[in-house]
Amino acid sequence: AVAPIGTLTEEDAERLGISLEQCREHQQQLMSVSGVVEKVQDAFGDRTFEDVTDPDLMLYSGPFFSDSDRVRFTELRQMSPDDLRCEGSGFDDSRVPEMLFRFRARNYPDSLTPEEQDRWHEHRAQVSKNGEHIDDVLRRINEIEAGGGDRETLDDLAGWLRSRWATLL
Repeated sequence: AVAPIGTLTEEDAERLGISLEQCREHQQQLMSVSGVVEKVQDAFGDRTFEDVTDPDLMLYSGPFFSDSDRVRFTELRQMSPDDLRCEGSGFDDSRVPEMLFRFRARNYPDSLTPEEQDRWHEHRAQVSKNGEHIDDVLRRINEIEAGGGDRETLDDLAGWLRSRWATLL
């Protein structure tokens, strides 16, 4: 792995059994080889990422939820599907209403109104159109399996995906 030397604290290095002295030696070796620094900079320097606007994906790029929203999440987990339908407003975080709708659609599809069912089908169609399709996932599972992956576990995963695909998105 290549990372800035300051990434690893002495405590973490000791816990992981990594010699910081050896890391510094390797750093000097890499820096002395002509063109290595430039290649690393070219590979990682000008990376730009599209803004994430999907609430589900923003969990990994957005801010943490407020204390009051987290308290409400605890309450939501105790509610019936019908009661959840009325709980989409009043959150501090603008991601929550859409996430709550998708939670209901995935887990309680019978609680959706006809309009919400249409909205859910549209969302699923859009996600599938953007490349997140079961065939791609199953193809990747087969590649991993062919490369020596745990056949039983991967077969279980593929079977589960096939059985749940309609509600996964």
